[in-house]
Amino acid sequence: FEVGSSVGLNMTEALYNNIFWNLNASYHFTEVHGINVVANMMLPGLSKNGQALKDGKIQKSNLTFDPSRAPSSTYSLFGNYQLVAYYGKISLTKQLVMNLSLYGLAGLGVVSFGDSTSIGMDVGFGQKLYFTKNLALRFDMSVYVYPGPDPTAPKTPNKLLLTGGEKLGSSDFEQTVYSHVFLSFGLVYLL
Repeated sequence: FEVGSSVGLNMTEALYNNIFWNLNASYHFTEVHGINVVANMMLPGLSKNGQALKDGKIQKSNLTFDPSRAPSSTYSLFGNYQLVAYYGKISLTKQLVMNLSLYGLAGLGVVSFGDSTSIGMDVGFGQKLYFTKNLALRFDMSVYVYPGPDPTAPKTPNKLLLTGGEKLGSSDFEQTVYSHVFLSFGLVYLL
């Protein structure tokens, strides 16, 4: 068994806060095969670009675009198959040698937008550097693909996301397919 926590960045998010933290747990059937569960919690708020759009600093017209009125992903929960491709040692200096494992991940999960939930899939890879037999530094890079409401495409044109209006729900927007790259690093403890 392995449990851990990480922080990371959604590398392809333009409108909303791209920082997240997660909890993860893994069970290894063998040294090669295992399952992994990861829960990502997105920090609320807008990115610098999203805030600039809301403040009217990017557009050349008097209209503003307020993405905070649209639903954004709040958390995700994914279950993955984990395949360890390499386990060995790495020499960082002449005196410092660490155990290393490289692995691939693929799985299915759910993404919540507050008032709606979508089913998605992910694929990625990662690396663990072991400080001791029980403590390791974990790096992951995954691509998450899932459908969700598109804040730039309201279903009715009179519900444009102008600053100062009420918050709208997922059903007020057309659907799009998101493809986001998540990069995370943290510590794991092996039981």
